[in-house]
Amino acid sequence: MPVQKKGGLGKGLGALFSEQNPNRPAPVEEKTVPAPENPGSGIVQIDINEITPNRSQPRKAFDEEKLEELAESIREHGLIQPIIVRKIDEGYEIVAGERRWRASRLAESRTIPCIVREYDETDNMMVALIENLQRQDLNPMEEAEAFARLVSEHGMTHEAIAKSIGRGGESKSRSYVTNTLRLRELPEEVQQMIVRGQLSAGHGRALLHLSTAEMQKIAAEKVVAEALSVRQTEALVKNFEKEPAAAPPARTIPSVSYQDIESELKDVIGARVRIRENNDRGTIQLSFFSGEELERLIELLRSLKQ
Repeated sequence: MPVQKKGGLGKGLGALFSEQNPNRPAPVEEKTVPAPENPGSGIVQIDINEITPNRSQPRKAFDEEKLEELAESIREHGLIQPIIVRKIDEGYEIVAGERRWRASRLAESRTIPCIVREYDETDNMMVALIENLQRQDLNPMEEAEAFARLVSEHGMTHEAIAKSIGRGGESKSRSYVTNTLRLRELPEEVQQMIVRGQLSAGHGRALLHLSTAEMQKIAAEKVVAEALSVRQTEALVKNFEKEPAAAPPARTIPSVSYQDIESELKDVIGARVRIRENNDRGTIQLSFFSGEELERLIELLRSLKQ
């Protein structure tokens, strides 16, 4: 069912995101609050402590290092691009620009340049979602969740979402939206691998071709452990489906004795351990989830030579 647009939304994304060009006059219907010290600019300085984050913000993770870099730039040059806020019962709520607000707080700014809009709850959520999607600030799972909310809470079709998040005049394809939404069908463990950046959206889409959640988890662990590319992951998935019996030994449940050993080694090494044995042969697998963790494990193994 097509979304019913109203208010500012009916004027298109260009009107909603005049934040990207703050000098462009805003339509009268959007009721931009003029700055008392500079009438007609549409920008006002607001006490940073009177502003709160958007409750509909789809973005959950903010890179602390990049925030500090932006904060340093703000200390030196000030905040060049204003944020968009709306008036609430007590103070203001961010509609778009939470990252700039967070960095300004780090920079210990007392005020922040804002464009004030009169958005209702529906418009507020729509702008927050689409602003993040257009800026490509979301990881694939946050993007999938944002798409799902646009569908369930606003009745938008996949095609309408694709057009709304276009950049540079080019829209995403409907299939892109559909495939991104399907990532939510993956097991929670695999979704978290995508959130952490261990797997890409392409890896996730390839894993969706496996018929069970257990197979998807096992294959995902193998992809991460062996740093497989998306193409290699697709080949792995085909082997899983064509030759179920030839799937990795990890599909078998280890004996209780091995489980005890795995648990003991995990406590000693500080990493997940998997032991797989078949006819007196097998492997001991150590899992890591970051470059720093890999370096730690390598140093630990090297120390055994001493």
